[in-house]
Amino acid sequence: MKLKFYRHATFEMFLGPNKVLVDPMFMPGRSFWPSPWTGDFRRNPLINFPSRAPESGNEAVLITHHHFDHFDRQAAKLLQKEVHIISPRNGTGRLQRMGFRNVNGIAPGQQLTVNDILITAIPVKHAERFDPLLYKKGVGYIVERGSDRIYISGDTILFDELPRLLERFRISLAILYGGAATLPFWGRHTLSFAEIRRLLEYLRPANAVIMHLDTLTHCREDRKRYLIEYKELSDQGGLILPVPGEEFVFETDNKL
Repeated sequence: MKLKFYRHATFEMFLGPNKVLVDPMFMPGRSFWPSPWTGDFRRNPLINFPSRAPESGNEAVLITHHHFDHFDRQAAKLLQKEVHIISPRNGTGRLQRMGFRNVNGIAPGQQLTVNDILITAIPVKHAERFDPLLYKKGVGYIVERGSDRIYISGDTILFDELPRLLERFRISLAILYGGAATLPFWGRHTLSFAEIRRLLEYLRPANAVIMHLDTLTHCREDRKRYLIEYKELSDQGGLILPVPGEEFVFETDNKL
């Protein structure tokens, strides 16, 4: 299995003959508003997209939720309208109004098949404090093909039921959205360093990739800290903190 990381939470997975694009945010750097109520007035995203946007050739596009940093207007403009999109149910109408013709809504616990890939939606908790704009509006995914069992966390904090829900899948690769993104009123709404450590200790995947870092001004934890804290694991090659444009090929023999 090969993974190409673009920026933030945008990446492609190459599973046999299948190419799957996840959470496309294609906008140029500094082209969106600053994150509100942070005191940081830099415009988002903080870095440019590293290459030409992967607008075609995908068997499927997975969207974890419909905030601008996971599906933006530039992606809506560039992606082919016949591409197969899998999205949380609350975003399917929006996608159809944008002209996409092959959209499947999915809810936690439901499964869909794309060619020989099995996709299962996993629940998320996208805010410490309840708010209808954030709380449970997205999904994570388990993507399975052969011996590859990939967990994509989506934007979530660690909640009590999550490790138990994931246990039965025997995950080989965990793709975790970190950064401890935080806004007033809602609190933190992505995984913190401490939560990632706990989740990895529980799941013990063969490999892990931490994304959702260094791109938005309300992300409180950066790649530099993760590199220091996880130096031993990252030196062994089992844990990866990618930089934009990097590609990786994964084997699934060893456990973290």
